[in-house]
This record gives sequence, C-alpha cells and structure tokens, in this order.
Amino acid sequence: MDEENSESRQTSKYNTASLINARLHQSWLKFTLCIESGRFNQSDLILNSLWIELAGDLEDDEYNSTKDKSDEINNRLFSYGLLRDGDNLKGFNSLEKQDVSNRTKQYKILIEKALFLKRLEKRLGKGTAWNDDQEDAWD
Repeated sequence: MDEENSESRQTSKYNTASLINARLHQSWLKFTLCIESGRFNQSDLILNSLWIELAGDLEDDEYNSTKDKSDEINNRLFSYGLLRDGDNLKGFNSLEKQDVSNRTKQYKILIEKALFLKRLEKRLGKGTAWNDDQEDAWD
C-alpha cells in the first residue's frame, strides 16, 4: 500500500510540475507578444502574474529580500508615469518628446523586471531541465 501511495504522490508531483511549467511558458509567450507590440501595461500585468507564481515557493527570508528588489523595480517603473499600451499611437498620432523618453525608460525597466523574474525562475528550478538521480537514464 505504501508503494502505491508513493507512486501516486510522485505522479502527482510530476503532473503539478508540468502544469506549473506550462503556465510559466504561456505567460512568457504572452509577455513577449505584448512587449514587442508596445503594450506596456499588459506586459507588466503578465510579469506580475509570473511573480505570484514564482514568489509562492520562496521561504520567508528569501521572499522578503526578493520582494524588496521587486518593489524597487516597480517603483522605478512607475516613477515615469502610468504604463500605457501603445494602442493609441496608431495613424498620425505621435508622442511628445518627454513621453517617448519615459516610454523608453519604462521599456528598459520592464526588460529588467523580466530578467529578474527569469533569474528567479531559474534559481527555483522551474522551467529548466530537472535531473533526478533516482530516474533511469534515457539512454
């Protein structure tokens, strides 16, 4: 009976890991599409959902220090104004010089935030190859 429960728990662990990886993958795909099209607000919302997914696995001490870094990035991001999606920039509409400067800074900070989260994802072992010494080799 214990062997059956152990197998069930292991299967559940693998299924959960697969679902987490699928959610992370989908979020990164959405982020890429949004940032490439200038939808900064939507990009930030996606990064926030990635933060929720990743930060939930941090221990309290690590969470607090990591959250401090995340908050610092967010404060800098919004110091240049509200994030806007580029939808209102079609046709002959153009941005003021200061708006262009602010959006450029926001873009760079969004990329920094994405890299911060990607590194956190790697540190937590999510979305990367996982090696289990207990498993048989694929050879």
